[in-house]
Amino acid sequence: MGKIYKQICKECGTYYEGRGMYFCSVKCSGKNEDRIRKHAEAIRGRPSWNKGLKGWKSNDALKQWCLNGGKPWNKGLKGIHFSPDTEFKKNDPRITGKNNPNWKGGVSEENRKLRKRKEYIEWRNAVYARDGWACKICKKKLQAGNIVAHHIKSFSNHKDKRLDVDNGVTLCRSCHALIHNPKNKFIKDANESYFGQSVANFN
Repeated sequence: MGKIYKQICKECGTYYEGRGMYFCSVKCSGKNEDRIRKHAEAIRGRPSWNKGLKGWKSNDALKQWCLNGGKPWNKGLKGIHFSPDTEFKKNDPRITGKNNPNWKGGVSEENRKLRKRKEYIEWRNAVYARDGWACKICKKKLQAGNIVAHHIKSFSNHKDKRLDVDNGVTLCRSCHALIHNPKNKFIKDANESYFGQSVANFN
């Protein structure tokens, strides 16, 4: 901490307490004619630091600029890929399906088809209706786009419970994210007394 001055401002005459040695603010310092005059006298005759340096570049950059004929190094190279053989494109067979390190035997396609089936949609709507279309954690009434039917016993590990209404619970998207990722921002800012008991019931 710097020194705190308690005195009268030399420009506006106001009493102040602060770090300014002579003035209460930058505005008063810039308006004070005596300070401006002393500063002008101090720098009179002193050459400007950037005089003659218009367009100046470092030695290496200037040398490269001259070797390139004064043109940018990347001129005309827009969209050019230097190693197209090593770049992966969307649906590239080298990184899709069984060749992908995250491959789990095609479960993504199986799950996607199941969630579009009539039986699954009926299960989801039954869970919503039973819970009164309200989140069971924060108690908010929900609308389409902000409502999720969460599986209490996980969808992937309990196949026999996937369409069991008693294994479902209605949540809003924020609380659903909290359930699946307890370390995310929702729980960091949450009051444990508000979320703790509810989350414990549905983990």
